[in-house]
Amino acid sequence: MYLYQLPANWYTIVPAAGIVKTGGQGGNYTVTFAPGEFAKQIEINIPDATVLDPSNLYALAFTITTIDATGKISQVANSVILQIGAKNNYDGVYTDDFCNYHPSSNPGYTCASTEVELITTGANACKIYWPLAGAFAQPSILGGGFSYFGAQEPEYTVNPSTFAVTVQNAYVGATTFYTMSAGYNSHYDPPSKTFYVKYGYNNPGGVFDPAATREWTQTLKYTGPR
Repeated sequence: MYLYQLPANWYTIVPAAGIVKTGGQGGNYTVTFAPGEFAKQIEINIPDATVLDPSNLYALAFTITTIDATGKISQVANSVILQIGAKNNYDGVYTDDFCNYHPSSNPGYTCASTEVELITTGANACKIYWPLAGAFAQPSILGGGFSYFGAQEPEYTVNPSTFAVTVQNAYVGATTFYTMSAGYNSHYDPPSKTFYVKYGYNNPGGVFDPAATREWTQTLKYTGPR
């Protein structure tokens, strides 16, 4: 994972009692704690969020360099890196109610439900992350239980004008690519924050072939931010 340093001209420090910053890029912070205080927040403001590339992760790093004579600096916990990333309108935690088909591993088109996250990859695109698997992966029922296919990282792209949704494999080096199912209205519903999609592969023209197609039918319902 590569982190880009957040440029100093992209943000300002929100004034707060006991926090003073000097210097430009990076700079130094002097943090003064009142009696009984054990923590302070350093808040930044990014006035123009469009400068952030949704496909990148940015960061600010902090290291404690000096402290009052009566205090001690931990040698194992004196630095922290804070990740900063943009989120589009579809980013969040979702309930994934799905059914999937595989000619041999799930010929009954079995259904299930699980929690997933949609993580911003572009202005109108998100990749699906499955916490249960700890990976970017499409939840599936294979061989009677939860599983997923390797080298597949579905990315959902919303047309902001029509709210039509397309799904494609964003795995680097992918050899498997998806086709949206013919006759199904794959779309995003803004009022309910819900995705309705149906797609697969080995389905030329989006036509289901029970002998070869691998297919998913999904309803993704937004439950909150991640």
